[in-house]
Amino acid sequence: MVVLRGRCSEGDQEVIAEGLEACKRWIREAIDLQDQLVDRAGVRPDLHWESQLDYGDDVAAKVDELGRDRLAEASRIADKTERNGALDAAKADIVAALCGEGAELAGRGARSRPPSARSPRASSGNG
Repeated sequence: MVVLRGRCSEGDQEVIAEGLEACKRWIREAIDLQDQLVDRAGVRPDLHWESQLDYGDDVAAKVDELGRDRLAEASRIADKTERNGALDAAKADIVAALCGEGAELAGRGARSRPPSARSPRASSGNG
C-alpha cells in the first residue's frame, strides 16, 4: 500500500487494509451474482458496429470559419440558461448557413434530434 507522503499513520494503514479485505467479500458476491445472471440469461452475440464519420475536414473547416468566434463568445456567458440559448442559436445559424437551401453543403444538415440527444449538457445538471 502506498502511503501519501506521511499523511497516514500506521493505524490508518491497518484500518484501510482491513477495509479493503472486507470489500473483497462483497465484490466476490457481486461477481457471483453477475455470473448467475449470465448463466440464466445467456450471452448475447457481439453486435456488429462500423465506425462512421459524421463529417469530413471540409465541414469542420467551414464550421470553424463561420462559428468559432460566435461559439467562443457564447461559451463565455456565465448564466447557464443564457449560455445554452446562445450556443443553440449559434449552432442553428451555422447549420442554416452551411446546409440551408442554396448553401455550399445543402442537404447535409444535422439530423433532427431532441435537445437531450444532441448534447450531454442538455440533460445534465452540471453548469
